[in-house]
Amino acid sequence: MIYKTSLLIYRAQTINVSDLWNSKVRLIKSLTPLFRKLKDKDFDNIDSFKSRYRVLIDSYILQIAPISTMLQNESNPTIKDQLAQQISEIKLQYIIRKSDLCKELKNDKILELESNTRLLILLYCTWSEAAFKKLKHTPHGLPLSERDKTFGAKIQDQWSNIIDIILSQIPVTGAKHDIDKMAVELKAISQEYIVGPSELRNKILHGQWSEALNRGNDDLVLETSFLISNLDLVQIDFSFDVHNYFVQILESILESNDPGMMIISRHDSYLFLKISLTNSLIKENLGT
Repeated sequence: MIYKTSLLIYRAQTINVSDLWNSKVRLIKSLTPLFRKLKDKDFDNIDSFKSRYRVLIDSYILQIAPISTMLQNESNPTIKDQLAQQISEIKLQYIIRKSDLCKELKNDKILELESNTRLLILLYCTWSEAAFKKLKHTPHGLPLSERDKTFGAKIQDQWSNIIDIILSQIPVTGAKHDIDKMAVELKAISQEYIVGPSELRNKILHGQWSEALNRGNDDLVLETSFLISNLDLVQIDFSFDVHNYFVQILESILESNDPGMMIISRHDSYLFLKISLTNSLIKENLGT
């Protein structure tokens, strides 16, 4: 890859990142009238759905578990088919009961909020992919030979590898412990705020709006279905900010004249990121 090609990609992705971010802002602003319509009863119903849905899933997992164990240990094809049929019947009853639960607790306002939340997670993951390409082609950053690599087939490998490659640009001058600690922290953030949402995004993108299917599309994945149903618009919006500071840290390391000293002294964006994460965890623990 030549430098001009890399610069072209960087500039194109800079526009994409900016446009996607602005789309996120517009989407959040457009929901203001909806939030004003939501009453205390609506929020109570949302909380009630989450708790009752969790109980519903746990109940069916308990029913399915012993049958699944028998199925794995069974060698008779006829009995295996019967056991598989039992599991399918149990999951069919789960879908019916979940549908009844939705009809009982969800009105048009809540369903509209859920729809926009799913759109926001799609937008978030699209922005993340654009940010990754922009980061990879940051001018005066990675060697051109590195920019032409895929960094792995899976998104977790791509982010893990680019973190390692960027941190490897730092001369080790007594700061190895700090660099290693930074790598662990950044990879943990990428796992929680990038990899996790991307898995849900892939399900939604493939038409699994409410119920998640396995890779073969021949069975339900109850736990993933629960995560999709419990997507939180406020948390996704917060994830945008966390992810943005995360990328800023890596960009700053790439472009710094003395990245080793920056790691030791802790860059401003890193401090702000840690404060934001801490505040978020405190609010979550307080139930706010």
